[in-house]
Amino acid sequence: MPSPAVSSRDLPHPASGEIRLEDLLHALSDPMRLRIARELADAPGELSCSHFDLPVTKSTTTHHFRVLRESGVIRQVYRGRPR
Repeated sequence: MPSPAVSSRDLPHPASGEIRLEDLLHALSDPMRLRIARELADAPGELSCSHFDLPVTKSTTTHHFRVLRESGVIRQVYRGRPR
């Protein structure tokens, strides 16, 4: 039996010309977000959000990834099963 298809949807990211230093510094000023950025920088490839074992709630983790993505620190792709 073939595995179910995996869907992908675009998440909002700033264009390279829209990235502002203030936004980058703000995003990296939080210890949890800095930890995420460091782990991603040290990784040999892509990591899923579930890879990170952060001592915060799931909603807070989602918030941190959104701030990093919207500031231009990370590029994030949603991959999930279609409903």
